[in-house]
Amino acid sequence: MARIVNSWNEWDPLKRVILGSPVGTCNPKPDLSWNNTTKTYPDYFGPLPQEMQDIAVDEMNAFQNAMEKRGIKVDRPKVINTLQRTSTPDWECEFMRGCQPPRDVFLCVGNVILESPMALRSRWYEYLHFRDILEEYFREDPDFMWISAPRPRLSDASFKQGFWESFYNIWTEEDKQQRALAQNWHLTEKEPLFDAADGLRFGKDIFWQPSVVTNKSGFDWITRYLRSLGFRVHEARFQEKRRNALASGRLTHAVAPRLMYVLPR
Repeated sequence: MARIVNSWNEWDPLKRVILGSPVGTCNPKPDLSWNNTTKTYPDYFGPLPQEMQDIAVDEMNAFQNAMEKRGIKVDRPKVINTLQRTSTPDWECEFMRGCQPPRDVFLCVGNVILESPMALRSRWYEYLHFRDILEEYFREDPDFMWISAPRPRLSDASFKQGFWESFYNIWTEEDKQQRALAQNWHLTEKEPLFDAADGLRFGKDIFWQPSVVTNKSGFDWITRYLRSLGFRVHEARFQEKRRNALASGRLTHAVAPRLMYVLPR
């Protein structure tokens, strides 16, 4: 049995990687957990246009081929039906978000893969797309540790009432920027919530950004857990003006020891 999972940073040469899929990607309907209403497409919710999905599939397949030509083994998810209604005792969603970015769902530190709780109701079941892959790793790699953060309820108590109404109809851009700098977003501290993409790995040092999908309780949970494994966790804050802090994986990347780039907007 060979070691499969062993990754400590963002820049070492790849040997094996999980690549998501754009198939079935949807723009979720607004709820307390997320509201992606835009002025360009104010009422567009549901599956993304087929022509858009087709282009994305071609691009990701080309990316897979490029990696495989370099000897990298690429694992792809088995996409489940994202148009089916999902629910828990606390809420219902008409459809799911998709499975294009596994970096949001899973954090790999050493021989551990951690499933993150996710802060959007439409992404609560997203881990299922990748379950076959993790089961294979568990069977074949005797050192692989498969961990899940506490599954959140995402009940109404996890979100600030009236946030989205104020965001789109009341607050000025300056208001939004000041709230972002104060980390005053729509999540409450009812339960730990975070996306794995908010973490940047520099070996034993992990930089983590609280964001619209990582609350303070989530940062506290991931800090306690990673410190128990011997990691040093540092809170990352970016002070430039912006009205939302998206997952840090969209804004920053570690490209080498002591080197990272930052996209300010």
